[in-house]
Amino acid sequence: MINKNGRFILFCLLTFLFLIPDTQASKSDSLRQVLSTAIADTTRVNVLNALSKAYCNDNPDTAVTIGASSRDLAEKIKFKPTCSCIKTNGHCLISSGKYIDAVNHWQQALEVYKSIETKLELPNMLSNQGAVYFNQGDDAKFSATTSSVVKMSEKLNDTLRCDFTYEYWHQST
Repeated sequence: MINKNGRFILFCLLTFLFLIPDTQASKSDSLRQVLSTAIADTTRVNVLNALSKAYCNDNPDTAVTIGASSRDLAEKIKFKPTCSCIKTNGHCLISSGKYIDAVNHWQQALEVYKSIETKLELPNMLSNQGAVYFNQGDDAKFSATTSSVVKMSEKLNDTLRCDFTYEYWHQST
């Protein structure tokens, strides 16, 4: 028989487990509610991107569809955070096992980041691509990508990314 403390702990755990899905649902519901109002296109892009992120792990196909809408609208209104939409779609594609498509999205995001001179994101996009190459066993692409990440990180004085990438690279070879 479970004592009073044991029953209380069990009650708390079960309550917590049932609240987790509601939090996710309420976040996406809140974002959908914002979308149903008359909002500026730039806000709509940001909300669509946030909604895409909210669905990314649990429903990646829906997330990719929403992310594509976000990207299309951002391109239509010439809104610079287009690359954020593309980057998010890459993460969602990974969740659905579409690795090559994810790499292609991150490459597109890389090009957009280059065009708007957001240099801090460049090593991030390459790191993402390198991780896919590593997991697929493509050592040549992994080494080339990782080498580029280290060089960019050194130029940006991003010692944390540089050290982490360098260490990861040498452990894997």
